[in-house]
Amino acid sequence: MHTDGPLSVSDLFTNSIFRNIVISLLATLGRREFLKALVMAFRLNERPLIQQAYEAVPRADIRLVARGLPSVYVGPFLRFVAEHMERSPHVEFDLLWASALLGAHGRHLRDRAGEYASVLRALQKGLVEFEQLISRL
Repeated sequence: MHTDGPLSVSDLFTNSIFRNIVISLLATLGRREFLKALVMAFRLNERPLIQQAYEAVPRADIRLVARGLPSVYVGPFLRFVAEHMERSPHVEFDLLWASALLGAHGRHLRDRAGEYASVLRALQKGLVEFEQLISRL
């Protein structure tokens, strides 16, 4: 239970651990260990950290990082990409990620189509919106 009063020792300990993990994640990005940073961000389940790790990956490394992504993160990552598409001006970047993830993990996604149906629909929605945007130009 959390109150508006002073922080407890456990709150301070938790905040300190979280801060150290965030520092570690940022250092991992600084060392250009993009896959490790993405996995760390997804483990923390903090959207701003996921976005920072996602956007830090150079275009040339997207396919490599996508291939190395453990299958347990494929669904959440595709959902993130689909949501990112809805509000980001980085169309080409998001399309590169979507293509790389589908190419690298297509068999896994096909084998578990029912499990990933909502994620794939969200991705499809984002792709259709991109198509409509482009057709209006």
